[in-house]
Amino acid sequence: MTHDELKGRVADLAIGALDGAEARLVEAHLAGCPECAAELRSLTGTAALLRALPPIAAPSAGEASLVDGARRAAARMAE
Repeated sequence: MTHDELKGRVADLAIGALDGAEARLVEAHLAGCPECAAELRSLTGTAALLRALPPIAAPSAGEASLVDGARRAAARMAE
């Protein structure tokens, strides 16, 4: 993998989305790449904050329809 490909996987590592082999590959890259290691440190903190948030339920169909209607009305008023 190239540096750019590995750098693109750092966020996946931060959120625990890589399997063992791929995680080890990215971790090996991090050992020799200060840029990507700094990126991981930054993303690890952000990932921890996001995990601490309570889950948000998806809007019901009725709520989604109401929001869509309000957006359409606002767009018409802006014309």
